[in-house]
Amino acid sequence: MRPPLPFLRRFRRGPAPWLLAASLLGWAMMAVSGAGHAPAARMVALCSGAEIAWPVPNAGADTGAAAGHRPGAIAWLAMMLAMAPLLRTEGGLLWTAALPRRRWHAIAAFAAAFATPWLALGIVVLAIPAPPPATLAAGALLVSVWHCAPARQRCLNACHARPSVRAFGPAMLGDAGRWGLRNGTLCAAICGPAMLLATSLPYHLPAMAAAVLLGTIERRRPSLPPAWRLPFSGADALPWQSRQMTLPPRPAQT
Repeated sequence: MRPPLPFLRRFRRGPAPWLLAASLLGWAMMAVSGAGHAPAARMVALCSGAEIAWPVPNAGADTGAAAGHRPGAIAWLAMMLAMAPLLRTEGGLLWTAALPRRRWHAIAAFAAAFATPWLALGIVVLAIPAPPPATLAAGALLVSVWHCAPARQRCLNACHARPSVRAFGPAMLGDAGRWGLRNGTLCAAICGPAMLLATSLPYHLPAMAAAVLLGTIERRRPSLPPAWRLPFSGADALPWQSRQMTLPPRPAQT
């Protein structure tokens, strides 16, 4: 039997290549769904059949015609796939902590639990109509305040915590699932308001892509002391100020 190609060997060494492939698929879906459509389009072609379009006054006007509709379910799922690199650290830790034959079970349990809050948020996005411009401006102001708030920094710091995960059995799936649900809830609290704002903008797909990219970068920054500050500003925390845990998950007790 011939050995696998060098680039295929990477897919056997950990979840990172798979997460990158899922992310590229999500970005491709977002690019295809947003390409080749005029601003006055009411729906995204890729999302037809799953799209919820809302009536817009003067829909035939050239300006502002793109407002008044939400991205469809497929576009939301594409955004979730594009966020796959967020799980790189957690997936690597589960890969190391679990038994070889149970690694993908642990990662699947974590990913499914992580996606649950985002799916719930997507249902809200699909259920509510796009707000009028005045409400949209007020929402943008609230999102800006939230991105500078100490509470959001506490959520970012809490995402770095690494709980114990047992190596096999139902306990391993439960530990991985609880960890994924906790991280997914924190991540939805961190980036959810910005994503809701992005889905309300006229060109929501580029706005969603920008929110995913910036959120991924910010999510992987070191912990910082909670304080009022602009995003991506401030010096790294000192060792005794950081909440980040550097120890790997505790191995299973035998």
